[in-house]
Amino acid sequence: MSTGEADSGDRPPERLSLIIGGPFHGALRRLGLLQPDQLPGLRAAGILAAVCWLLPALLAGLQSLLTGDRQPLGFFADPSAVARFAVAVFALVFAERKADARITLVIDSFRTMRLVAGTDVPRLTAALAAADRRTSSRLAEGLMLALAMILPAFILSYTVTIDPSAWEGRLQDGAAVLSWAGQAARYVSAPLFQFLLLRWLWRFAALTWLMFQLARIPLQLSVLHPDRTGGLSFLSLYPTVFNGMLFAIGSALAASFIRDLSAQSIAVETVQAAVAAWIGLVLVIVIGPLAAFVPCLSALKSGAIVRYGHLATEFHQAFERKWVISGASTSDLLATSDASTAADLNAIIASIWEMRVIPVERATVISVALAAGVPMLAVLATRMPLEELARSLASAVL
Repeated sequence: MSTGEADSGDRPPERLSLIIGGPFHGALRRLGLLQPDQLPGLRAAGILAAVCWLLPALLAGLQSLLTGDRQPLGFFADPSAVARFAVAVFALVFAERKADARITLVIDSFRTMRLVAGTDVPRLTAALAAADRRTSSRLAEGLMLALAMILPAFILSYTVTIDPSAWEGRLQDGAAVLSWAGQAARYVSAPLFQFLLLRWLWRFAALTWLMFQLARIPLQLSVLHPDRTGGLSFLSLYPTVFNGMLFAIGSALAASFIRDLSAQSIAVETVQAAVAAWIGLVLVIVIGPLAAFVPCLSALKSGAIVRYGHLATEFHQAFERKWVISGASTSDLLATSDASTAADLNAIIASIWEMRVIPVERATVISVALAAGVPMLAVLATRMPLEELARSLASAVL
């Protein structure tokens, strides 16, 4: 981490982390919700999710018990309340541990694999320091907190306006009056969920910009690297940093879809198209930042095709003159290494043509698609028999 920066406090000075840091992290540490490695774990995620969901749940039950009003009890039948205040909050907090390990591995690979020449190391250091300041910025978190406190007022009022029977409240004289559970959601649960989500979206923006900065640094890549990406295959870990965020967003969206589908009839084809569009959009947005490395990898591949192509042409022309045109004997050829050299050169050329210009593995695409798509299975289950859904999934995976 960068030291001496006001925006990068609340973090152990001996490590650089683009996940740890900022006022919220400092608050968790002071509350004793961080583990020795300064990352939240199962306990922290469970406590925050429990507070977020249980507070409006208790108030919904209490209001119903004391006033006889059963409308707030709709909270317990609302899948979006469970998805946002329990599942999503838990995922957004608990995901920080694996995300920190993966982004740290990506960053360390740039430094330990000597991909950056000594003269360009200051550029790498500056880019990492800037990303460190952004991801732990007090100003950014302050703005996110303000936005998270403001948005629920409009969202809950709109919900009550379009659905006067909602647990969030009811209309009185044309104005939305929140229930006790609605008040808890307005001032505690919804702000916490939205703050955590905004925090992850800010990280995504900051790390995306970091990828573009790193791609502009001259990298010492090898066209013959066995990973077929010039030595950048470790970047395939980058999109999976956001799997927890994608699962949380997918859970909230899926629950909202289920809530809306219960009130209207929508064809299964339309639901399938919406789910497919969501997964496709996620893949483009999350994997897209790695396209920043396409220019350098494309230049590496095209340059190697020309250079090694010239070498292969010269070698094979000489090979033909020596062993074919001259009419040399097969036994003489077998006694030399010329044939194996030709085969090795052909294998090198083939490997260059197989080189990928975007450092993404198939496993990464599947991982990201599953993180975004698994919550949507509940949506599909509302419109498809389980047997048909299982067959569709099996055909898609296999």
